Amino acid sequence: MTVSSNLKGRFGSIDDGYDLQAQWTGQEFVGRIGSYLNGMDVRVGAAPAGLAGRVGGVSYGFDVEAAVAGTRMEGRLGSYLEGTAFVLDFTPEGASGRLGGVTEGADANFRIYAGEVRGRLGGVTDGFDVQMDIGAVPFPLAALLALCAFRMRHEAAQAGAQGIRR
Repeated sequence: MTVSSNLKGRFGSIDDGYDLQAQWTGQEFVGRIGSYLNGMDVRVGAAPAGLAGRVGGVSYGFDVEAAVAGTRMEGRLGSYLEGTAFVLDFTPEGASGRLGGVTEGADANFRIYAGEVRGRLGGVTDGFDVQMDIGAVPFPLAALLALCAFRMRHEAAQAGAQGIRR
């Protein structure tokens, strides 16, 4: 039996969320958050300091940087001026951490069960559920994809509040 290196999942609800799909080649994590018409590509690979990549295209999207040290992954989604820092602490059962600061940030909690990841980003009333079948995709990459989906959703909400259609 071969274990798939493909990830499939969902961020958010059926009517207010994104499909998650990605593939791990052993060197690069490539996928998509959202649908073909309303989504963004994801490309993350190895970098000197850990992981680096981009969600979206050249004119719209955000950079991804992460470094793993022991059981902790720290990084940034977006630029140093307008980006969002994150930290996740991993255990054999899952991961927990924070995306953003104390007042404007969101909690992140994930649990892994035999190749399936379930979690929540944000609070009880204003958060989003995450469910992913990760196969052989490394768990930290799956968690990073969920954080990217949360950031993408936050940007879409801000653009909508400003009357911008992307």
